[in-house]
Amino acid sequence: MKKKSIILLVLGTSTILVLLANGVLFLRQNSLVPKVQASPEMCTVSNDVTITGNLTVDGNIVMGYEIQSAFSTGGEVNIWMGCSAGKKVLGGACVRTGSTSILRVSVPMGDGGWQCIWADPCAADQCEVRAICARIN
Repeated sequence: MKKKSIILLVLGTSTILVLLANGVLFLRQNSLVPKVQASPEMCTVSNDVTITGNLTVDGNIVMGYEIQSAFSTGGEVNIWMGCSAGKKVLGGACVRTGSTSILRVSVPMGDGGWQCIWADPCAADQCEVRAICARIN
């Protein structure tokens, strides 16, 4: 009789993940048992999972991280950069080369982008705003 290997991961007191050698993942949380196909490298669960306590990940969490940039050499003092559709801003930066102009404002624009406002126009300088964005909720 051939032995089958499984990986059993207990999350909290009510959630159990079982990964079979054939790549089938079972998630058991109370009486809910969704079944999804998965490869050993990546698992996808189509239902929400609530974890109470800490979660340790031995790898990367893929959340669509990106840095969006907008440049201006015109007469603007106020420039902003938005995130791609479905992403929210995590942080941002304001960069200006060629001048010692005072940065007045560096703030998120809600959860959709980043805004920079300088004391005087970017006429002879290059001004840049960067928005750091990801798929988060």
